[in-house]
Amino acid sequence: MNKVIQESNLPAYLIEGILSDILAEVRKQKNLELASDYATMNEEKDKKEGEE
Repeated sequence: MNKVIQESNLPAYLIEGILSDILAEVRKQKNLELASDYATMNEEKDKKEGEE
């Protein structure tokens, strides 16, 4: 990371903003995946309960 910072010659405040945006996108994707997995698990559970 330090090498990238040094080679880019970007100020730290700008790098912080970029990394914050990237982290926000990763967290958003994580939350979408968790919600999807939770919905899938509930659907499978409902199917099993309906078969009994």
